[in-house]
Amino acid sequence: MTKPLVVQVVGYKNSGKTTLVAKLVSRLKQSGFRVGTLKHCSDDFEMDQEGTDTWKHRQAGAEAAAIVSKEKTAFLENREVPVEQLLGRMSNLDVVVLEGFKQRAYPKVVIARSLTDWEELRKLDNIAAVASTVGLQADNVPVFSLDDIENIYKTVLNQLQQSE
Repeated sequence: MTKPLVVQVVGYKNSGKTTLVAKLVSRLKQSGFRVGTLKHCSDDFEMDQEGTDTWKHRQAGAEAAAIVSKEKTAFLENREVPVEQLLGRMSNLDVVVLEGFKQRAYPKVVIARSLTDWEELRKLDNIAAVASTVGLQADNVPVFSLDDIENIYKTVLNQLQQSE
């Protein structure tokens, strides 16, 4: 078995990906899994706050900065890190839920809030389930209400077990 096992939640902007990821992570945790997440952001972002020590380090030219305490660790790099490399850093976990990264080949829960969304998103590879707010049909793929976390969880769990 390769660890961590990976599943994706994909959809368009403001479709509810983050909400579904949070519900799925919570449900996986309830079942005893050690879970991590990895989110794709199409825009630039700043996790570090202006004026903090690590912010000052990076402003001075450090290409990477880390901060470690007894409770947590943060590692910031001024470059895009490949998904596989980040997953390698999460090898102590059972499951990692990717938010976004549509073109990756991992099992996907696709969020389709309209038939137009589904017409585009159905072209993606490795769709395990569709979570939708509209009635739509998907060949050979289960379709659930976006709020049906229990059936989405069961489908994800089945996909993860098949990956083992």
